[in-house]
Amino acid sequence: DGVTGIFFGPADIAADIGLLGQPLHEDVWALIKPAAQTLIDKGVPVGTLVNDTAFAAQLLNDGFTF
Repeated sequence: DGVTGIFFGPADIAADIGLLGQPLHEDVWALIKPAAQTLIDKGVPVGTLVNDTAFAAQLLNDGFTF
C-alpha cells in the first residue's frame, strides 16, 4: 500500500527538457533536488543513477538512499 520509493531518471528528465545526453546538467538537478527533498522529508526512499562518484556521494549525503 502506498509508495515505497521513488527513482528519478536524470537522463529521461534531461531529454524531456531539451537537454538530451546531459543528465548532470544543473537545470536537470534544479528540478530533481527540490522534489527529492520533499519526498526525503516525508520518509520516502529516493534514488537515482549518476556516473560521477563525487556527485553520487553528495546525493547520498543529501538523503538519497539508492
